[in-house]
Amino acid sequence: MTKTTTFTLFVSVALTLATPTITPNGASFSDSVSVAMQSTTSGATIYYTTDGSIPTQSSIVYTGAMTLASSATVNAKAFKSGYTPSAVASASFTKNSTGNTYYVALNGNDSNPGTLGSPFRTLAKGTSLLRPGDTLSIRGGTYTEPVNVTSIKAGTAALPTTISRYGSEAVIIRPGAPCIAGTYGDTTVAYITFDGLICDGTGAGNQQYWTIWQSHHITFKNGEIKNWTGNGIFIMDTHDIHIVNNKIHDQNTEDVNRWYGLYICDTSDSIVEGNDIYNNPGGGIQIYNGTNNNNIIRGNLIHGNDQLSTSVVGGIVVYSQSDNTQIYNNVIFGNGTGSATYSPGITVGPGPTNTKIWNNTIYGNLGYGIQIYPGSPNNVIKNNIVINNKNGAIDNQGVSTVISNNLSIDPSFVNAAANDFRLQSGSAAIDAGIDLSSFGITTDISGLNRPRGVSFDIGAYEY
Repeated sequence: MTKTTTFTLFVSVALTLATPTITPNGASFSDSVSVAMQSTTSGATIYYTTDGSIPTQSSIVYTGAMTLASSATVNAKAFKSGYTPSAVASASFTKNSTGNTYYVALNGNDSNPGTLGSPFRTLAKGTSLLRPGDTLSIRGGTYTEPVNVTSIKAGTAALPTTISRYGSEAVIIRPGAPCIAGTYGDTTVAYITFDGLICDGTGAGNQQYWTIWQSHHITFKNGEIKNWTGNGIFIMDTHDIHIVNNKIHDQNTEDVNRWYGLYICDTSDSIVEGNDIYNNPGGGIQIYNGTNNNNIIRGNLIHGNDQLSTSVVGGIVVYSQSDNTQIYNNVIFGNGTGSATYSPGITVGPGPTNTKIWNNTIYGNLGYGIQIYPGSPNNVIKNNIVINNKNGAIDNQGVSTVISNNLSIDPSFVNAAANDFRLQSGSAAIDAGIDLSSFGITTDISGLNRPRGVSFDIGAYEY
């Protein structure tokens, strides 16, 4: 007889947790992205990392959706007592260096996705979506709504926001109101570039094109500003504003008010460069009121401004508490037209200090070429051509003004009657200036290197 023994073997096998899900499962983004995680096992705890390492129970516990503002590799792993930890879920998130581009066209529709082939219809729709690094590209035509910058999320130094024309198409913004609206007191408006827009104030009534107030790092370039009953651009209580390569002209008068091409106050570290500023009823550029430090006005054509008898600003005036304003490589001519009785080329009032006036060509203005008021200290006037201005070349009543290497005799212009102020061979201005390279002046108004001979030429143009 055979004896049989029966054994029962119990083997405990731990269940393996399901791999967590990450939503979205990787993405490219311009500003930030919200990331959520989930486990299908009740009671499981998800641990995660954002540096690509494998999660452990010492890693970050997932408690709810998180926001990523920079590129990251998210790894997630589920743990629960009595269970085998899950496999690792992984998703990569990449912050775009350029951002998205949206398109607007007059034949578009705001229900479209905003692509080149299916553009939006309104500027408002396009600007509402902009995030740092994004671009709104506007197709040609006339738009009767303003660009509302308060709906634009501020750009950053690395990812500025851009609003531009499409290619070389002419984009006219004629809203019957301020062309770019909503900047009053809004310090979130920053790092925005406007490129190639024509801002037309026809029919807008008593409106300025744009008041840039308490904003910063705003660039307006390659555009046109015209027909506003007010200042072309009014810049106030801000810093790092760049107004570059625009035509700013033919603002309208209101009664006897003198409106300017640009009116700048309480502003620092800003640049006005390469603009053609003309036919404004008041002066070309006025820096006035508040504290204005380290502003640069260079390479502009400023002419035909100051058309009213009540206006005495002329081409450029620096007033109030202004320190270290640099004015160089400008051509300032023919200011003081219409009923004007006095219109100097450059005026420095009694408040400013350390104003630098270098390598300008100042011709045929209805006043002094350069006028320094009593009490203004430590100004420097060098390398300027100052000729044929009604009241004379330089009226210096300042304190400790440095004046040298200026020219007030015939400089042999190519054709002053046709406003061509380049120099001819043999000009007394050639190689007669002092070298200003140490101050960062390395080119002339047209981009030619300075000096081309043994020293700087006098005036805005290097021969």
